Amino acid sequence: MTQFIPAAASCGVFLCHLDKIEADYFDVDGQPTFDKDGIAKETFKYDEHDRIIEGACFDIDGQPVEISGACRIVYAYDATGKIIKTDRFDTNGQLVFTP
Repeated sequence: MTQFIPAAASCGVFLCHLDKIEADYFDVDGQPTFDKDGIAKETFKYDEHDRIIEGACFDIDGQPVEISGACRIVYAYDATGKIIKTDRFDTNGQLVFTP
């Protein structure tokens, strides 16, 4: 299901196109824009249990954006559905942090 939701005007984003796969940010004129962190698009992937397994952030030109040192996060779950591993990758695809 795709929906348009109002976003925080204080960060310069007025409309967010959101579905399960991606979120895109638009200004009041319907033009692509970015939030306070420089994110214009977020993408998501899910497993067969509808759990998020990957999230990534991109700028207005479609280039990866690092937030807190990572632009892509990959999650692993145990048999009970608890997150057991979180891998963070930089804009070069290099692993930067795994708790």
